[in-house]
Amino acid sequence: MRREFASRRGYDLTPFLATFAGRTIGDTAATAKFKADFHDTILDLYNEVYFATVQRMLHAAKLAFLCEPYGGPWRQTDIMPKVDRVMTEFWTGGGKYSPYEVEPTIAALRQSGQNLVEAEAFTGQPGDSQWCETPAWLKPIGDAAFCSGVNRLVLHRFVQQPWDARYLPGATMGQWGTHFDRTQTWWEPGKALVKYWHRCQALLLWGDLGDAPEDFSVFKPQGGLGLKSIHRRQGTTDVYFVANTERSAGSAWCAFGVAGRQPELWDPVTGTMRSLAQFEERAGRTLVPLEFAPAQSFFVVFRKTVASASKAPRGNFPVLQPALTIGGDWQLHFDPKWGGPTNPVRFADLEDWTHRPEPGIKYYSGTSLYRKTFDYPIAAPGTRHSPVVLSLGTVHHLSRVRLNGRDLGVVWTAPWEMRVPAGLLKRYRNQLEIEVVNVWANRLIGDEQEPPDCEWLPGHMGGQFLKAFPAWFRRGEPRPSKGRFCFTTWNYFTKDSPLVPSGLLGPVRLMTENWVAGVKPPLPPTATGYRAHLTQSLPVAP
Repeated sequence: MRREFASRRGYDLTPFLATFAGRTIGDTAATAKFKADFHDTILDLYNEVYFATVQRMLHAAKLAFLCEPYGGPWRQTDIMPKVDRVMTEFWTGGGKYSPYEVEPTIAALRQSGQNLVEAEAFTGQPGDSQWCETPAWLKPIGDAAFCSGVNRLVLHRFVQQPWDARYLPGATMGQWGTHFDRTQTWWEPGKALVKYWHRCQALLLWGDLGDAPEDFSVFKPQGGLGLKSIHRRQGTTDVYFVANTERSAGSAWCAFGVAGRQPELWDPVTGTMRSLAQFEERAGRTLVPLEFAPAQSFFVVFRKTVASASKAPRGNFPVLQPALTIGGDWQLHFDPKWGGPTNPVRFADLEDWTHRPEPGIKYYSGTSLYRKTFDYPIAAPGTRHSPVVLSLGTVHHLSRVRLNGRDLGVVWTAPWEMRVPAGLLKRYRNQLEIEVVNVWANRLIGDEQEPPDCEWLPGHMGGQFLKAFPAWFRRGEPRPSKGRFCFTTWNYFTKDSPLVPSGLLGPVRLMTENWVAGVKPPLPPTATGYRAHLTQSLPVAP
């Protein structure tokens, strides 16, 4: 260091070593100058030696350099070109997007011209990650990260699970991180969430970032919206990702910095794409009324030329009108392997599993199959092909729907509905099956009602960690506590921990779509009034 300092700063650092003990050498100005020179030398060495050397050695081994290059004594704008793949990070603090050094890292990346922005994603503290996370809970957190500029998620965390299905949910990374594991209750239906991320990332890696100021504005919001956005552009195509990051519904007029082109709505949850009929052009912008369910997001795409804004009466979103409530009793099938009843159970009405008196249902975790037979008198000849939506109401926490033997897919986030294919409904004896899966927390709490058969030690920030693998586990013997079903290496719960709401609560209804009745909120009558509204618009991420 002495040699490097002298070569870079032109004087010897030895006489100033006592400054590290808080002493003043010479006068205050001389001491301050040395400290600044020493700091600059550190920054230079990280740039020219540390990061350069790591990259060179990795490239020699035909490896890419992936790094989270923040929180250290270096200039991010200097070292970014020396990192092949830059990662930032965000947490799930209190169910909200909690970024750590995201903004300066992305700003430095953009200066270096790099497009890929990876993030250690959904890192959770023990208060947020207790085998109770769900795709719907995670969605707005990830959407906020996308709007900040992240375009590839590196999930935190995925623990290698070396055991078979006797030992679920299995190993953890101590108390840290969201539980993404093949042992999750919702691992299979949760692939719908991953498909959603695939679609989002594909578009957010496409083209270049739009750089026009005030490219996107929101005004006349109604409801509890929290809209954020990000803009991508290539040639004459503009793509805006617009996300409601609040867990409440609402609507708003959204203004896009594009004119003369047709807005399209691309839904990354369903993969559907359609043109929007209602929009207006003012002051060189396209104004579009949009509606959002809780934590809902869309891509608004401009790629086709239009002669003028549409005056069609058709709304951008249909009004859903109830046609039939599928009420009455349901037959439920639980898995006895996880403590569920051996025989099917009749629910006189839809209710929360945790409100049931049977321990095998109250503490159940996993998948339950709901079955129901119903008539649909509206499905008469000549009306069968009217657009129909199946609304599930409230679901804890994911569901897969089959109607008359046809798999309609997974519903995992608001608005908790799906379109019914034309001609599928019959007048009589429609067979509806809904697989509903909840989280592990309740079964783990249920196990705590039983005598312990593992030894635990107090964990950091609450909870307990497994002191050692017990003898019965190492020998592959049946566990001594017969009423326990789960095995894991970190315990968040006691027998008195609150249970997590579970099951299909409904109401389950068939709804008809009325597009003509779609109504947009009024706009200001003049461009001057429009600009006035823009000055009162919600703050929106660029």
